[in-house]
Amino acid sequence: MAARPKVTVRPAARTSPTLWSHMRLCALRAALSTSREAGKWVLHSPRAWLGTAFHRLMAARPSDERGAELLWDRAIRELLTAASGHRLDQRFTNPERWPGYYLVRQRAIVSAVRSDLSPRTDARQAKPAQSAAGTEKLLTARNGLLAGRPDQFDQQSVTEYKSALPDPTWPEPDLANKTRRWAIFVHGCFWHSHEGCQLASKPRSNTEYWSEKLVRNRERDTLHQQALRDLGYEVFIVWECETRDEGRLRGAIAAFFARLPSRREAPD
Repeated sequence: MAARPKVTVRPAARTSPTLWSHMRLCALRAALSTSREAGKWVLHSPRAWLGTAFHRLMAARPSDERGAELLWDRAIRELLTAASGHRLDQRFTNPERWPGYYLVRQRAIVSAVRSDLSPRTDARQAKPAQSAAGTEKLLTARNGLLAGRPDQFDQQSVTEYKSALPDPTWPEPDLANKTRRWAIFVHGCFWHSHEGCQLASKPRSNTEYWSEKLVRNRERDTLHQQALRDLGYEVFIVWECETRDEGRLRGAIAAFFARLPSRREAPD
C-alpha cells in the first residue's frame, strides 16, 4: 500500500484577507489553507474564483464590452478546468449556480471597460514620488501580522476585487444593534422552511430544484445565526405567520428585549 502523503499544519505567521475569510467559516479550514500539501483536501470557494476572474479582467483592461465578455468566459473556463481535476471542487461545475455569478460578471465587465477609459501609466516613466500607488504590492500592518496584496492602491484608497463581491456567508439581519448586540431576522415561512407551519408546504412540481434550494436556505440561516452568536449577539427570528397576530408578536418581541442586558460593550 502506498504511503499516504503527510499534511503539515503550521502556525500562520500573519493574517491575509483570504485567510481571514476562511477563519470566519471554519478554524480547521483556515489551518489547512496554510498547507500546500492539504490543497487537494480543502473545498475551495467559487466566490474566490469570481474574484480571480474579476482581477484578470481588470488587469487586461479590454477596450469594449464584447472583448470583456470573451475574457471573462475564458477566465471562467480555466477556473472550471482546474476545479474539474479536484475531487472536492468538482461539485462546482456549473458557474451559473455560483453565488452572485451574474451580478459579479456584469460588475466586472462594466468596471473593466470603464477602467480602459482612464489614462495608462508607463511604469518606466513613473517618478519616485508616485511609488505610493500601484498594484499587487505586499502591504503590511500591525508589525507584519496583517498582510495583503490589494489589486490597486494609492494614497487615498485600496481596492480589492474579491472583498467587494457580495458575500452570502456573512449575516445581514433585518434589524440589529451593535452596542447592545441583538439581531432580528424576518423570515418568510416558505423560503426559510418554518417547521410545522402550513405556509411552508413543499412544492409538488420541480421538487428536486426546490428541495435543494430550500436546504441551502436553511443551511445559510444556520450559518448566519451562529456567526452572530459567536460575536456575542442575541438572535431573534420573526416568522411570517407570526405577523398575523400583532398582539402576540408584540409580546414575543418585548420578552426578547427584556432578556437583554441593559447595555453591552460593542464587539471588536
